[in-house]
Amino acid sequence: MDLVLFYLMTSMILGISDQFHVQTQDKVLTAAVGSDVVLPCTLSPPSSAVGLEVRWFHTVFHSVVYLLKDGREDREQQKSEYHDRAFLKSGPLTGNLALSLLNVRLSDAGTYHCFVENRTIGISEEAVIELSVNGLGSPPLVKVSLQGSSVQLSCVSSSWYPAPEITWKRDDGNIVRSEIKTEKNPNDGLISITSDIILKNFTTENFFCEVMHPATGKEQRSHIMVSESVFPHVSKWVTAFILLLVCFLAIIAVAAWKFYIYRKKKAPQKDEIEWRKVSAHKESVLFDPFMASSHLTFSPDYCLTEAKESPSNDKDGLVLAQPCFDGGRHYWETVVHKGSDGAEWLLGVAKHARDSKDIQILSAVGFGHKKSDFSIQCPRVILVGTFINIEEATVSYYDANTFKLLHEAKNMDIKGVSPFYYVGKGIKFILNPDPCKIYTDTP
Repeated sequence: MDLVLFYLMTSMILGISDQFHVQTQDKVLTAAVGSDVVLPCTLSPPSSAVGLEVRWFHTVFHSVVYLLKDGREDREQQKSEYHDRAFLKSGPLTGNLALSLLNVRLSDAGTYHCFVENRTIGISEEAVIELSVNGLGSPPLVKVSLQGSSVQLSCVSSSWYPAPEITWKRDDGNIVRSEIKTEKNPNDGLISITSDIILKNFTTENFFCEVMHPATGKEQRSHIMVSESVFPHVSKWVTAFILLLVCFLAIIAVAAWKFYIYRKKKAPQKDEIEWRKVSAHKESVLFDPFMASSHLTFSPDYCLTEAKESPSNDKDGLVLAQPCFDGGRHYWETVVHKGSDGAEWLLGVAKHARDSKDIQILSAVGFGHKKSDFSIQCPRVILVGTFINIEEATVSYYDANTFKLLHEAKNMDIKGVSPFYYVGKGIKFILNPDPCKIYTDTP
């Protein structure tokens, strides 16, 4: 008898399972961020909750939105972001398995499955709904600010998704060119948008900012009328003061330029006056062949010397000139002929010595030599004037053609000194040149 009853019950259950269906009215739903949405799902015929599992999941099976087992809600498997936000409006006994989702978020978008399983007989079925989420955004807020002498209108709106279209328009509907910036909120993914326009002059026209959702086409607007009083005004007195200030600065600039030209013209005169003071102490000097390197040659009057070959070291190529100075002020001139641009040469003062190899250089100018205190970048021919003031312990070097001071050495122990020269290959020195002749590169 028991076997007969078991067979009959099993046959009844199997008969019911043949009529087990899960379906939904809508395949696609759209919800706004912050709103509530109902995802429809029906079970037919209605069934007892015993042995029945109702699972709503998002995209994947284990992403549980809501779970009902044997008529009891299972919150342990429910994802935390759906706590207190997802619940069934009714239940299996009514056949209504619609899911209510509160305070919709941007992350809620996606595919939802209404999965029903009768674990008693091992039969399951599901319905699928696609939920898209939009952010409709806040009404645009218009801010007014000054940018120098212009007025900036900024239209700001937030909580949009996806990014909306924003435009500034005049009352006549013409679009005003604007600068647009968007920013995404890292917490909820919603977008804020700003559009700026610049008004350089007052206008009687009104403006409005229009923000439109790209998917729904819904618009939000804000109108603004800019008063003339918003624009900065400059009084006539201020304008007059600015004009006077500009004129005053222009006069100062012209005066400064003329003074600069005057100083520039006077500078050579000042140099010439200073040179004439020192050249008043001019005297003749002569090369001392007994205090010279063996490879140097001299003219019969000992006013000219040049090298037959390149010096082998720093001491080779040195020569002293007479006389030796122990006191007073002395000035002499030397013509430097350069055979090539890279030729080394020196001239200056040195302690008097018994031999050319014992010459102690105190001060020197020239080119290419490590003993030079000052490098002279000169043309092929230059006339150098040397002035020593033994009492004031100074040695000065002049370009005797332009009267310009080239270099000055101070605090020098120059008692008992003589003129000295280092003659590199291709260099020719001429002492006591003709004052009526100009020594330059010009033939």
